[in-house]
Amino acid sequence: RYTSPVITGFGGTAATQSTCSTLGGVTITITGTSFGPAGHSDGLQAVYGTDAVADKYSATSCSVVSQTSISCNTVAGVGGNLRWTVTVAGQDSVQSGATISYALPTLSGLSGDAVSGRSTTSGGMAISLSGNFFGPASQTEVVAQYGPDGTLTKYSAVSCSVVSQTSITCQTVAGVGTSLKWRVGIGGQFSESLSSPMTSYAVPTVSVVNGAKLMNTVGGQKYTITGANFGPPGTVVVGKYMNSFNIEYTATACQISTGHDEIRCESARGEGKDFFWTVKIGGQTSALS
Repeated sequence: RYTSPVITGFGGTAATQSTCSTLGGVTITITGTSFGPAGHSDGLQAVYGTDAVADKYSATSCSVVSQTSISCNTVAGVGGNLRWTVTVAGQDSVQSGATISYALPTLSGLSGDAVSGRSTTSGGMAISLSGNFFGPASQTEVVAQYGPDGTLTKYSAVSCSVVSQTSITCQTVAGVGTSLKWRVGIGGQFSESLSSPMTSYAVPTVSVVNGAKLMNTVGGQKYTITGANFGPPGTVVVGKYMNSFNIEYTATACQISTGHDEIRCESARGEGKDFFWTVKIGGQTSALS
């Protein structure tokens, strides 16, 4: 029998990540040995994929250029570090050591309810992400993450769907905070974060404060604050109360007792009267009660 084909490298437009469009149809030159005489198509096939799924994609329009060169076109796809295998007359090469990668996704805009108005802290707000190189609409290797500077992975959106190569739809999750930057991951490859626009969760609001009308001066009295957009349980809360005489205290043991609409705190040691309450959550401060 003849020697099995061997892949040694790649050339052509698809060999450069920035020009390997997720739309496919990009020319790639496979270099190696034992590809057979020029022009033959006897059992010629080229597939590429991950280590886990070697034949994830099947290249099209493959032709043998010479004993050391095969030309093909990529198909629509996503992902990086994809290895190739060629079949010539029923003989397979080993998976290539060299790899190619589809272009990184780019993010250029945000729109939808989560952007046009401040998102409720309970989540479920629709958002559309626009950009490029999101892959075909059928692909499901998509994530969308958002958070403040330094913690861009704080939240992962849910129900994300690739609408087209340039559009993704998602929903926000329960959270808090302002000036949140977004990024998308396609096939394990992430875009840069988008600086503008950003999204913000709604500012907390205090409606009612229930507890002792007359505070003792040693503190430790329990108060229940009801309102909206306090965030999910576990969210860090700073509760304060102050009066018109510029006396201000920070309450103790504040925590979300009921997700998004109830906080429980304890009074601090102090003195004074006619206090109004406020809470600070995710860097956003409510108006006085």
